[in-house]
Amino acid sequence: ISTDSILAITNSYLSLARGSKNLKQEAIALSYLGLVAQQSGDLERSVTIHKEAIKIAEDNDYPIVKINLLITTSGIWYRFNEIDSALYYVDEAIALAKIGNFKKEYARALQEKASLLVSNGIYGPAVQHYRRAAKTYTEIGDLKGEALIQLNIGQIYYDNEEFDKAAKYFTMSDAYFKETNEPFSIGRI
Repeated sequence: ISTDSILAITNSYLSLARGSKNLKQEAIALSYLGLVAQQSGDLERSVTIHKEAIKIAEDNDYPIVKINLLITTSGIWYRFNEIDSALYYVDEAIALAKIGNFKKEYARALQEKASLLVSNGIYGPAVQHYRRAAKTYTEIGDLKGEALIQLNIGQIYYDNEEFDKAAKYFTMSDAYFKETNEPFSIGRI
């Protein structure tokens, strides 16, 4: 599907949301529109659109939507090598999720921050964020989230040639994946 087709579909979605005065859907549609701008390489437009969506979510008390928009905006900044801005948005998401006790979003935001840190070679704090995310995934019974976290921690240790630690985390990840009956597992790579 072409970018023009995606843009047309997204604009239709946005028009429907605005026409029905559904502000939550408008914020989500704007996020999609921002992602299309990002895919086209237009950072400024993408971020501007996301800021508009974040404001709608904030003004209308949609905290989970706002958290997800903050995480998405963080990823956009990262893709354009604006690490400080990426960390700012993900830190906002972490704080909002923690205050609101939105555990799934909290875990996801911690996971996003850990990924940002790994991509910048900051492994110790990344592992700490991954562990906090893993603990939260465990609390909410999300075995797949837990499996992915263990896999990511294992990869950090593997990349740093700490093979015994890597094997431990890869084995834990494999066990979680098998327990969830997910098609992906270390043993099936």
